[in-house]
Amino acid sequence: MAIEDLANALRRRTAERDELKARLARVQQPSTMSAAQISTLVEELGGLAAVLGQATATERAEVYASLGLHLDYHSLNQQVRRLPT
Repeated sequence: MAIEDLANALRRRTAERDELKARLARVQQPSTMSAAQISTLVEELGGLAAVLGQATATERAEVYASLGLHLDYHSLNQQVRRLPT
């Protein structure tokens, strides 16, 4: 009887592990954008570029924060990098 109980417990744990692996794989998949989403985003950014060109540094920071962006400027190589928020 003990062997049967162990075998049943092992089957349950294996099923749990497989389910957790599947869930983890779904979570780790990078999201992709459709062509329509990219097009919409490009249009929005084109509009934003005009607004940002006239905005103060504080206003630009607020826009970037609302978009979930954190930008880091490196003066030595004159590059801007997006950092995770």
